[in-house]
Amino acid sequence: MLGVSVDRVTADDLVRFVLERAATPESEPVVVCYLNAHTSNLAGRDAAFAELLCGAGLVYADGMAIVREARRLGSPLPERVNAGDFLPRFLWGARERNLRIALVGSRADVAQQCADVLRARVPGLEIPVVHHGHFERGGEVEKRLMAKLRAARIDVVLAGMGSPRQEAWASDAARDSDARVVWCVGALFEYFAGRSRAPVWMREAGLEWLFRLALEPRRLASRYLLGNLRFLVRARAGRRNASAGNRVARD
Repeated sequence: MLGVSVDRVTADDLVRFVLERAATPESEPVVVCYLNAHTSNLAGRDAAFAELLCGAGLVYADGMAIVREARRLGSPLPERVNAGDFLPRFLWGARERNLRIALVGSRADVAQQCADVLRARVPGLEIPVVHHGHFERGGEVEKRLMAKLRAARIDVVLAGMGSPRQEAWASDAARDSDARVVWCVGALFEYFAGRSRAPVWMREAGLEWLFRLALEPRRLASRYLLGNLRFLVRARAGRRNASAGNRVARD
């Protein structure tokens, strides 16, 4: 998908993958990322970010633009996979396996409110580390956070800082925190802390971006209006180049 491989997974596949990796002590640390029109555009102009996505253990399609483009390319994906739709299901599985979860991202109050909501929804769930995402990379706060994650024997870190910051941090955390899975989740904490989310019919129709744009037009206009158009132009050019390459190969 424009230089980034996307795993052909359902939400159930993703939940199973994360739970199995997190519950296997001998497994290598893995980063889980998502691809949508916005992160695809970022990867298109930022080689370092594209490399982070290509190095992830699993990349899932969190955006209908990606699902539709895969269909156009003749390599369809089973569905759009959005963590907001199934996070409690994953957390029940984590509780059953006695996995320890950390939330790192958003403002401190948002992260804490999200943790409180998740604990209420999944009684007995262990979330021993809750930390904001507004720290200086490589600074003392980050070093203390990594030490806290190690001391708490965290199995899965949910990193919600926005792209490309969360992916860069997740790569370091997978190496330094001793967690077996670091899962990039974007704005997920805000939704569970109370931010309004698009109704199901809009999500299924691929219009969640329009709902978010209506809520925050000034902040998101460039990302969604210009960004979506940029992705469509890039995707069309990618299909044209692939078609030309196929013709050359046949000739």
